[in-house]
Amino acid sequence: MTGWFSVSGVAQMAVLLLFEAAYFTLHILRRPYASRHVNIQHIIFGAFRLVILFLNIGYLDTLEALDRNKQALAYTQITLHCIVFLMMFLFPIRNLVVLVTGLADDEINETGAPPARMAFWRRKRH
Repeated sequence: MTGWFSVSGVAQMAVLLLFEAAYFTLHILRRPYASRHVNIQHIIFGAFRLVILFLNIGYLDTLEALDRNKQALAYTQITLHCIVFLMMFLFPIRNLVVLVTGLADDEINETGAPPARMAFWRRKRH
């Protein structure tokens, strides 16, 4: 759809910002996933996408930005992309730790019984 506005970079940015902001707002309002953690993850990634998209405004020809300013924007975008990339690996690692250890389960605190997925459980000695 953005190819329709390929003549004007400002029109492309406006369309992309509009759709990205709408998608981000829908994630905040609707929370479409069953897991709260997955919803939070998509909201965080959506916020990063919006920030990175806003940084793309600095590359528009109409602003006539200096090359060193564009370079600073590029390094900022690369840093943000690296942060998101690391987060995409840290979330599954966190889930693996929770799965193996059962640290984040409310079931343990309420009933004292381990969740079914836990293979090892220390038995209480009476």
